Amino acid sequence: MKRQRKTLVGVKKIAGLALFFLTCLLILAAISFYRIRSPKIGEAEEYSPVRLLMTARDKGKIVSLEMIVQGMAKKLVEIKNAQFPRNIGIRLIKIKFYKNQEVKMAKLKLYVDANKNQIFDKEDILLGIAYESWTKDNKDYVGFEVDKNLMISNVTGKYEKISYFMDLPEESYNYFIVSEDRAPVNKFINFAKEPKVTIENLYDLNNKATYSFRYINQELLRDLDLINQPLDEFLKGHKFFKYNEEKKSLVLGRGKYKITQTLIIPKNSPLIIEPGTTLILAPGVSFVSYSKVIADGTKEMPIRVKVDKLDKSFGVFALANEGASGSTFEYFNIDNGKDAYINGIFFSGMFSAYHNNDVIIKNSSFTFAHGDDAVNLKYSNASVYDSYFYRNHADSIDEDFMSGEIIGNTFIENNEDGIDLSGSTTIIKNNYIFRSKDKCISVGEGSRIDISNNFLEECNIGIASKDSSEAYISNSVFFKNKEVLNVYIKKPFFEGGKIVVNNSIFFQNGKNSVVTNTFPNRKSSDNSSINIYYSLLSADDKREDITTNIIRDFNLDFFRNKNWSLDNTFFVNANPVYLNEKNDFSSIGLSDYTLIDKLRYNNRH
Repeated sequence: MKRQRKTLVGVKKIAGLALFFLTCLLILAAISFYRIRSPKIGEAEEYSPVRLLMTARDKGKIVSLEMIVQGMAKKLVEIKNAQFPRNIGIRLIKIKFYKNQEVKMAKLKLYVDANKNQIFDKEDILLGIAYESWTKDNKDYVGFEVDKNLMISNVTGKYEKISYFMDLPEESYNYFIVSEDRAPVNKFINFAKEPKVTIENLYDLNNKATYSFRYINQELLRDLDLINQPLDEFLKGHKFFKYNEEKKSLVLGRGKYKITQTLIIPKNSPLIIEPGTTLILAPGVSFVSYSKVIADGTKEMPIRVKVDKLDKSFGVFALANEGASGSTFEYFNIDNGKDAYINGIFFSGMFSAYHNNDVIIKNSSFTFAHGDDAVNLKYSNASVYDSYFYRNHADSIDEDFMSGEIIGNTFIENNEDGIDLSGSTTIIKNNYIFRSKDKCISVGEGSRIDISNNFLEECNIGIASKDSSEAYISNSVFFKNKEVLNVYIKKPFFEGGKIVVNNSIFFQNGKNSVVTNTFPNRKSSDNSSINIYYSLLSADDKREDITTNIIRDFNLDFFRNKNWSLDNTFFVNANPVYLNEKNDFSSIGLSDYTLIDKLRYNNRH
């Protein structure tokens, strides 16, 4: 009996010890796992490939920064299929940052994203700890010694076309700055801005390599989950929206609504904004829809989007992704917006529409935009009709890889381009563009554009075509521009620009055609060309490379009450390839509804 009791006690002791050691192992595993995941890093996987900053709690901050390296190589030989050297890249020597007092320098560590998964994990390599010597030499900065070669790995192949010098493809490197400080996230982000970087070009120390940094903090990704928010949850959180069962749509009824936080319309939640609605956005706040928006106001009851403080700007009104296709905006007036970085997308236009089709804008106004673009459209098709653009900070309409139409619009005193196109096939017709400080119309990056019946006045450049683009212009008026036409190469991996003009009027301009020599040691043509046919040029215009045209003295009286048209001239026999299909080539300039009196020529000239 005693022996059985001893055996039982022994078994209990062994079991107890086993349980104790198992508990310890679980605790150690949990601690290790927690340390590895310490700012909930694993949750970042759903955000890939977005560069991001995440924080789990008060303690433990991570800044993710992406260094984009772009080498520049001189031409090696004059023949095609030239082989570039394999040692294109830079040597990264130091990185130092503005020292924010909220962040304790001694606890900063720099890691490289070794496995390039854009997630801070155990495979990432520690490059250094911020050292104190800089605080003695410079109280404003802290930094890291790096001394690593950053190679542009995809330059090992051959290039079909070699220019005098060319930008090589971008290579990106991701780093994490880790702090255990308790500073607020926004303070930590301020610390990381505008790094000072010491680099060397590995291929040619005299030839500059370029780099830049990108930052995204957690605030910019905080609304990511709202893209897929269930409809009932959205309605609970936004009482001013109603749901129309018959139309299967959210409805924002007539009235004024002050929006103090960025508003996300989820996917699969079409929205109707009724006439007479005014959205008043706080500074920096945006309205972004991942669903179709019908915002059709009326002339008597337009829809308006504005900021609540006139000396400030809101973010953007934006459409994102295919779910927003088919959106329409009529009598939709928007002013004093800027730009925004939301859910990994940078919206550069006060009104932006990205990756959605069949977006239509009519009878609307876009004024006093504070950012790069009043309207920015990307990777889709969209059309803008009979709308008004006034005193925007930079471009009025900026399109990237678009198709569609820009017809019947008025552009007045915008700070850069009236219309800026890249990689597009948009039709531009019946527009009036006045005093754009840069170009009335800019055509670039392989665009092929038909431009007809436009009146372009007092711009620095009337129309520019660059970088393998072609602009076919007909039935248009160029009046008092410093340069009418300009062709050139801006980016060295493109060919030149091409412009063909038919049946148009050049009156009181500076130079009619300019071919810019952009790069040294190239022919002045840069493979660019300008041809003007069957057009009327005033005798006081400077003429270069112009053929088969009428050049004569004339003044505004020549056009009074004629709507800038040339009846009964040989222009009606102009080459029909570039003119309209009706074989009626006499109308030049704006369409019939826009008369000289509307443009106030009788009063201003």
